[in-house]
Amino acid sequence: MKTLLWIFPLLLSGCASTIHVPQRVDVPVPIYCAPHIPAPPPLAVRSISSKSSDAEIARDYVESLMTLSGDDQELRRLLRACRAP
Repeated sequence: MKTLLWIFPLLLSGCASTIHVPQRVDVPVPIYCAPHIPAPPPLAVRSISSKSSDAEIARDYVESLMTLSGDDQELRRLLRACRAP
C-alpha cells in the first residue's frame, strides 16, 4: 500500500510534465473544378499610335470596352460553374 502511495504522485507529475509540440496537420480541401482561364483578349487600344485621329482613338476605346465586357461575362460564367454543389 505504501508503494502505491508514492507511485501515484509520480504518475501524476509525469503526465503534467510532458511537453506538447504543435504538429502540422494537412486537411484536404475539395476543389470543385479547375476552369480553363482564357488568355486576355487582344484590345484595340494597343494599336493606337501618336498619329491616330480622335475618331480612331474613340472607336478603339469603345471596341476595347465591348471586348472587355464580353470577357468579363465569360469569366463570370466560368466562376458560376465552379460553385460548391
